Amino acid sequence: MRPALKEAHVHLAQIFPNKFENGQSSNFSKVNTGEESGFYKYDPETKQQSMIWSPKGKNLSVKAKQQKSATKVMMSVYFTRSKSVAAIPLEKGQTVTVSVTVETWYERSTAKNMYNFPFEIKEVEPQLNAELLRYFKGERTGFVQVGPEKYFFPHKYKVEAENFYNFQARPSDIWVASFPRSGTTLTQELVWLLENNFDFKTANRLSLRDRFPFFEFSLFVHPEIKVELLSENANDKGQQDFIEHFSAPGYETLNSWPLNKKRFIKTHFPFSLMPPSVLKEKCKIVYVARNPKDVAVSYYHLNRLFRTQGYVGDFTRYWDYFSRGLNPWLPYCSHLKEAYAHNHLSNLLILNYEEMVSDLSGVIRKVAEFLDTTISTVGLKDLTEHLDIKNFRKNAAVNGSKMADIGVLQKGAAGFIRKGGYGNREELESNYELKKQIDQWIEKNLVKSIE
Repeated sequence: MRPALKEAHVHLAQIFPNKFENGQSSNFSKVNTGEESGFYKYDPETKQQSMIWSPKGKNLSVKAKQQKSATKVMMSVYFTRSKSVAAIPLEKGQTVTVSVTVETWYERSTAKNMYNFPFEIKEVEPQLNAELLRYFKGERTGFVQVGPEKYFFPHKYKVEAENFYNFQARPSDIWVASFPRSGTTLTQELVWLLENNFDFKTANRLSLRDRFPFFEFSLFVHPEIKVELLSENANDKGQQDFIEHFSAPGYETLNSWPLNKKRFIKTHFPFSLMPPSVLKEKCKIVYVARNPKDVAVSYYHLNRLFRTQGYVGDFTRYWDYFSRGLNPWLPYCSHLKEAYAHNHLSNLLILNYEEMVSDLSGVIRKVAEFLDTTISTVGLKDLTEHLDIKNFRKNAAVNGSKMADIGVLQKGAAGFIRKGGYGNREELESNYELKKQIDQWIEKNLVKSIE
């Protein structure tokens, strides 16, 4: 071993204990060793590393073999005392260093079971569960409620809770958090463009889902729904790959991103269910809040639109479920209260959707200041125009058109990007009693949530 490499290994041994909860984590004892190795393509006929054939000179009929290293892939490989292995492809030109070893192993292996999930997860009472399954066709197993606030999720959360909770955030991560239908998509696009130097070309070319993964969407893709989607798209490999991609847990997708690539993450988890590492690593978080009347109406339409939810009832029934906390990520007021309880943090910015509608350019400047990015007059003008609801609704990179193509969105339902704005709720115009009931619920519950 070269002297410099020996020195690096000694330094690694010295700093590892402090990385893992000051040496108190039980996971620290599992670490054995990590090293880089070269992997080559394999020729099953000759039992040798494969060679690549390429033209030599201008005579295309004459070929010469390239050296084996042309197909070499560098991997960082980690072992534990239980003999399990983690093998992670390295970026081109990257080798295992102290920082790569610490950060990669910390994220991919030992951090996985660092925390026990702290809340009780209870299955919804059988009779109510049966009723909900009749009206929400996207879930096929049942529902659970989590912790003292009784946050509501599909049954899959019971299995996945600890995995999501133990996701290892990085200090450079930027999170956009909200209760659903609060202006999340608009905020994601705003944040991504500010952080990526107004790269409108890439923003229009790559889906927002790829640029800004939805952390927990996989919870809502029931295995039976996934089988149906794969069957319906059996003749399109690209569509099937997309189904596999969005149904994979966000913690797996994001763990595959290189360490030197900034991650942008969307979540609807309340603060108590977010990975503790998000606050520990002081990730920047932009939280968006919206009037619950508008949220409820918009969320009703989303539950009808998405096959993964598959709501088949009317708005009156839906409001009953909403007000009782019987739809994913509810209760609404608990969600909001937890966000405002963290409002003192310098790494948290809370936005109001209504302000985004009435003064979008002002909100853009506010977010730019929070992210420590500069914005020119021209950049502000271009971004404001890009985010205008008339343009935003037509933008295929953000409007869910790819999900519609594979059958996740129901035909005939309102689109993913609806009207925008606030206050005009046709669902309540002809139902005075329901409007009065909602107003009373807001007055009783909302004020104490943000005091």
